[in-house]
Amino acid sequence: MIFNHGRGRTRSRSTSVESFRSFNDSPTRKHVAERISSHTDLIPLRYSGETDVEMDRILRIMPFKRNVYVVSHGACPSDFAQYSWILNHGVTERWYEQPSPELQHRMAVMEAADCLPESFLVGLEHPNPLTVPVPRVWASAALTTPTDDDIYDCLAGHSVDEDFAGACHQCTDEKSEALDRSSLVYYLVLSTFQGSVLNTAGSGKAIYRIVKCGRREAAAAEAFYAAGVNGWNVVFSCVTKDGEGFAECRGKEVDRLENLWRFVDNVEDGGKMRVFY
Repeated sequence: MIFNHGRGRTRSRSTSVESFRSFNDSPTRKHVAERISSHTDLIPLRYSGETDVEMDRILRIMPFKRNVYVVSHGACPSDFAQYSWILNHGVTERWYEQPSPELQHRMAVMEAADCLPESFLVGLEHPNPLTVPVPRVWASAALTTPTDDDIYDCLAGHSVDEDFAGACHQCTDEKSEALDRSSLVYYLVLSTFQGSVLNTAGSGKAIYRIVKCGRREAAAAEAFYAAGVNGWNVVFSCVTKDGEGFAECRGKEVDRLENLWRFVDNVEDGGKMRVFY
């Protein structure tokens, strides 16, 4: 199916969306998972104005013969707060157990007083991440929003028609080009359970690690590999601008951006850390 977006440009609807619809109407829906073979099928792009932006799917990643559960609902500040401890203090290639609420409060107090050691959060000495039978992948806006997303709220007066309600072509192209020239950092938070040497079923304790990528496509590929090969959950994702990430802006108030293109908006950040999720 071909449909037209605000820019006057036609784009083919994602094959994964079309296959989902036909699969959804099939009498075998409850018994057979939709089959996919790439990260573009697992995490398709979603442009502003598209429908079907929130749907849960059971997919089978054929190269790895693994079923995954994909959710695509929106995120809220409480989701960000739940994983801020590892985003702020974790490093890549390390697994961590989530600190207790008391310890997290202590970390926040010490951070506010600028006396929190960088090595305060210690990774597991002997991590043994287990494979989850059906890993969960949260395909949130951070992973699905393209850099050339349509911009509808034009404030520059590019349209001569006051009643025009479509996407602004000029704003969209300008912001898209500016984003492509910018350096963004995509964060993934992965989770699974810690295994035990004596008990292959694991200890029941959740463990977490972060992954950093420079492009949305790379982050989606990492999510595909983490879930498909390793059987790990993708529980959160977000985007910052390079040089304005968690390490550089530690302790600053967070300003959540409503749109990815706001990273290149000529607006003062007010000393806050800008995050899109």
